[in-house]
Parts: sequence; structure tokens; C-alpha cells
Amino acid sequence: MQARWIIGAACAMAALIALGGCEMFVTPPANLAESHGEECVVLTTALEKIANDWRTNPGGPRLQIDAYAISTDRIEPDYASKESGLLPPKDTRPIDIADCGTPLSTIANRLEVVWPAHEIPTGDRKSCWRTDGGWVSRAAIDAEQNHAVVLYTDDVCGERYWLLRLSKDARGVWYADAPDPLKREPVVPPQSD
Repeated sequence: MQARWIIGAACAMAALIALGGCEMFVTPPANLAESHGEECVVLTTALEKIANDWRTNPGGPRLQIDAYAISTDRIEPDYASKESGLLPPKDTRPIDIADCGTPLSTIANRLEVVWPAHEIPTGDRKSCWRTDGGWVSRAAIDAEQNHAVVLYTDDVCGERYWLLRLSKDARGVWYADAPDPLKREPVVPPQSD
């Protein structure tokens, strides 16, 4: 009887791994916005620059990023002082980067999209967790669609994040400047009595 149970458990585990492991248990956010074509191009251009930049990815050849592009204030609540007028308003709905299709596939060999095992961060770094991958913000694109800004962090709880400024050339191709590393105040754990 116990042998049958072990065999059954092994078969269930093999099926789970074949279907995508624990990712199948991750519930996507209820209010995902639709991925927009221009924003997908901006996001993947920014991610390609991040993946190619040694300052933001010193640990390996592939960038690991959580699947949802989130509101900038979930990464950096004080974002307005960094690049006023370009970053999207607070509380914009997340989009699923994995839905970006063709733009994303162009950098698939340098980017690994993972579905987070935790809820989307709240922006409160005093009560947060280490992420499975890095987080990227929704892209802020100006009215003329010639300039954009994206925030990236490799750990929402940590002290490091990066600002990426992008611009479109005369041919309509987006280019990203080198990621601009920014420092936050370290999170100090509350003292216990």
C-alpha cells in the first residue's frame, strides 16, 4: 500500500514539473491591464539594456525578471522626484510582460521571465520579501512617444534600483541609455524589546 502511495506521489510530482512546476499555483493579479504594443517595445528594449549591462546583472548571463510590470511606486514610492512628468501615475495596473510576444522573443536568450511566487509588492519596503527575480515598472511614455522612462530593481527590499531613460530615433527605433544606478536608504529591521 505504501509503495503504491509513493509511486502515485512520484507520478503526480512528475506531472507537476512537466506542467510548469509550482508556477501553475501562482494566481495572477485580478486587475491585469492589457499589454500595449508600444509599451511592450519600450519595456523589452529596457530589459535588453539591463540584461546586457554588467552593473545590473553581475550574477550570470541571463536576467531573471518577474512577469508583471508594476506601478513605479511599488518599486520606489518617491519616484516623482526622480523624473517628473514622465513616470506613469501611481497605482497603474500591472501588465504581464510574457504577453509582449514578438518584442520579448527577440531577447529571450538573455532574459528569463518567471512568475512570482509572492504577491506584487506594496512599495512598503519595511514589510517585504526577496523576490524570485527583478521587478520592472510600467513604461512611462511621453505624449509624442519619443521619450520614455522605466524603473528596475533586482530586489524590492534592497537598496539598489535603476532608472532607464529611452528615446526614439528618426527611424522610430527605441534606444535605452545605460541604466542609471540609484541608491535607497537601507531598510533597518525594527528593534525588538
